Amino acid sequence: MKFNRFNVGMLPKKTKYNQFYDIDVERSLEFDKRFFGINFLLRFNKVKDAFYKDEGRFIWHSCGNDSARLKLFPLFAGFFFGIILSLFFIFALFSDDEFLYGYMWFVLAWNFTFVNLSNVFANKFPSKLMYFDRVTRKVGFLNDIKGCEERDEFGHCCFPWRDIICAVRTTITNNNGSYTFYPVIGHKDESEFPDAEVDVVVTDSSQHPIHCILAWERIVRHMDNKKPLPDVPVYEAYRHLDPITAEFDKQNNRPEYYWRTMSVDQQIEIGEELLKEAWEYDWSEQAEPKAEITQPWLRWEPDLTRTDKLDWRYKLKRITLQLLFCIP
Repeated sequence: MKFNRFNVGMLPKKTKYNQFYDIDVERSLEFDKRFFGINFLLRFNKVKDAFYKDEGRFIWHSCGNDSARLKLFPLFAGFFFGIILSLFFIFALFSDDEFLYGYMWFVLAWNFTFVNLSNVFANKFPSKLMYFDRVTRKVGFLNDIKGCEERDEFGHCCFPWRDIICAVRTTITNNNGSYTFYPVIGHKDESEFPDAEVDVVVTDSSQHPIHCILAWERIVRHMDNKKPLPDVPVYEAYRHLDPITAEFDKQNNRPEYYWRTMSVDQQIEIGEELLKEAWEYDWSEQAEPKAEITQPWLRWEPDLTRTDKLDWRYKLKRITLQLLFCIP
C-alpha cells in the first residue's frame, strides 16, 4: 500500500480516489412498494421519510458518541435474546428436557414490540445529527447551536458548506494501546460554534485513516452540485430528480435500472473490490487523481440469478429476522 505522504489531520475539500460507493439495501423506487414484514408502523414513519425520500439530496451523519444511541439498546437486546433462543432450539433437538416455551414467547413478543417501536426511535432523531444538503449547499444540525442565526426549510440551524471542515482524529480503544481513526466534521470556527461538530462513525473499527478519507470524499463529491451524482447504488432511484444528473444520464445512455437489478450481495462484493483498490492506490500528493466510473454497467454485469425477488422465500426470511433477531 502506498501512503507515501498520508497526512492525518485536516482533510482538503477535493477528491482524489474518486471511486464513490454506497449500497442500496432496499433497491425500491417507491417507499410504499417495500415489504415491511411485521414492521407495521414503518410505512407511517413520515418524519424520518421527510429526510430520506430523496437520498440524492441529503447525506446525514449522527454523532458516534451521542448518548441518544442508547435508543438502540432494545434492538441489540432482542438480537441477543434471539441468539440464545436459537441455541435452545438446537439443544432441544438432542435433549429430552422440556423446551422453554415461556422464554420463546417472551423473545417473540419483545422483538415484535421493538421492531415496530424502532420507527418511533427513528422519528426521534439522535440529539446530535448533521445533514448535507446538495441542493442548497448548506449543512444542517438537529441539535441547538448557540449563536446560529440561519435556519433551513426544516427550521434547523444550518451553515454554508464553505464554512464546514473535516479533520481526522484518533482515540485509544483498549489497554494495549490500540487506536481508532474517526473524522470530525464541523464549523471552521470551533471557538464560536463548539456544538456544530460531529464525530462521525465510518466503520465499527477503523484502525486506518483510509475509511475516514473515503467517507469525506463521498461527502465532498455529493456537495458538488455542478456535477452529476456519482453512479452508485444508493443514488439510482433519485437520479432523475437532479436536473444535471438526469441530463448526464440521457447523454450517457444510462439504463434506467442497473443497480436495482443487482443483488445486495453482489453490491457488497463490488464495494469490497473498490475498497481493496483504495488500499493499493497511491495516496501521495504527486499521484494523479483517479477518473470516476461513469459507466459501471460496462465493468460489472448484474448476475440476475442472484437477484433478490419479492417472493415467499424473501418474505419468510425477513419475518424470521424480525421475530427472531429483532432486525427491523
